[in-house]
Amino acid sequence: MKSSQIIFTATLLISLMAAGTLEADDHGRAYELRRQGDILPLEEIIRRAHREPDERIIEVELEEKHGQLLYELEFLGPGGVVHERYYDAKTGELVKEKRKKSKKKKGKKDD
Repeated sequence: MKSSQIIFTATLLISLMAAGTLEADDHGRAYELRRQGDILPLEEIIRRAHREPDERIIEVELEEKHGQLLYELEFLGPGGVVHERYYDAKTGELVKEKRKKSKKKKGKKDD
């Protein structure tokens, strides 16, 4: 892994923890699951998920839904469009993708 990727990942994790997205308990749980080989590293999921050069990661969560551990990544794309992608935390397989519509400012007309 390149040093710039390590720095990016570390910065992302620190930023997410500071923002409250990853609580201390969640971070400890994720660390333990990763150490045991039950989930892939976040860096691997980010590598697979980051498709467009103009996308910016705005949120990352490790969730359990219906007994399945999922990484939820939200990306902000061009035009303010938000994409949510859910990945199986164990296999890295894309499970679900949603696109949220951007909100238009009041008084602004469509072209």
